[in-house]
Amino acid sequence: MWMRRWACPLALLVPLVTAVTAVTAAAAAAQTPLRVASPDGRNEVTVQVRDGRLYYSLQRDGRAILLPSLLGFAFRGAAPLRDSLQVTDTARQTVDETWTQPWGEVARVRDHHNELRVTVAETAPAPLGRRFTVVFRVFNDGVGFRYELPAQPGLGEFEISDELTEFALADDARAWWIPSNRPRLDRSEMLYSSSPVSVIDSVQTPLTMETRDGRTFIVIHEANLVDY
Repeated sequence: MWMRRWACPLALLVPLVTAVTAVTAAAAAAQTPLRVASPDGRNEVTVQVRDGRLYYSLQRDGRAILLPSLLGFAFRGAAPLRDSLQVTDTARQTVDETWTQPWGEVARVRDHHNELRVTVAETAPAPLGRRFTVVFRVFNDGVGFRYELPAQPGLGEFEISDELTEFALADDARAWWIPSNRPRLDRSEMLYSSSPVSVIDSVQTPLTMETRDGRTFIVIHEANLVDY
């Protein structure tokens, strides 16, 4: 099962892909932060487990764009995959290559990013002890992340009832948006509204925002949703 959100201009694209040991209370409360920056160093993502929950945050040019934001899932008929987590593995790589898109203004696209894979697992005993990985890719002009849920005992066939992913914006930015969860069948063709992001209840992606100081545009979008 894959749910891909490579979150991107400053773009945030968010994806989902389908041995736990005891730790001390101090280690569980706040593990060492993990950081990954864009090739030019301007965008930086920080990932950390705090009080057993996994959070990420984003800075651009040293300014907070996203405050610590929760990651995880809720399942129908099972405990949420959110609590009693610890980091069990990490991996990093740098990619610099080009690919050809079938349409668009530019045929050849450069894919240059730094990647951080963070695997976490529940410290709880069976039938829990479930694990998942979040893959972050940080580009000069955006950030993307996806979830990977591998087949494992206690997490074979499942139904996601709620995605717990948060985007805790540091600024009450000006947003351009169209509503979601409305009965109208043509809601994708509704006129865009403009308002502070704090007054919005639900929106369709992409959600476009401009920080109040006018220095940064933010777009939140999602892609590659398969069986999701």
